[in-house]
Amino acid sequence: DIRYDYPFLSKYIIVPIKKIVKQHDSPMDYRLSELTYNEGYRGRWYKEWNENLSKSKIEKLSWSSYNNSKSFWLCKKDLTKAIHNVGFDSVFEQFNYTGDVLPDNYTHYHNRTMFVAIKN
Repeated sequence: DIRYDYPFLSKYIIVPIKKIVKQHDSPMDYRLSELTYNEGYRGRWYKEWNENLSKSKIEKLSWSSYNNSKSFWLCKKDLTKAIHNVGFDSVFEQFNYTGDVLPDNYTHYHNRTMFVAIKN
C-alpha cells in the first residue's frame, strides 16, 4: 500500500486531500510501520499510545493495549500460519459476522475481518 511505502506522501498529500474531499469510503489509515518481521512473522507495528503518557490517561484509552505502547499487526497469511502453529487444525475467515448491527462499509473502512479456528 502506497500509504505505508511512502509515509511522507501519505501524511502530507493523501491524508489532507482525503479530508478535503471527505472520502469516507476508503479504508482507514492506521499509520502502521513499514512491513517488517517480528518473532518470525510478517506484519506492521502500530503505536498504541505515546510512552510519555501518564498512567491515568492510558487507562482511559479503552481500545488500546494497556501494557504495551505498540502492538504488532500480523499480515493475514502470517496470522493464519501462527494460528496453525499453535495447534489449530482449521482456520476459516467469516464474512457475515456483522449482520445488520454495523453499516455495510464497516469492514472495508476499518479493514476488519473475523477468523474462526477449530482444534480437533
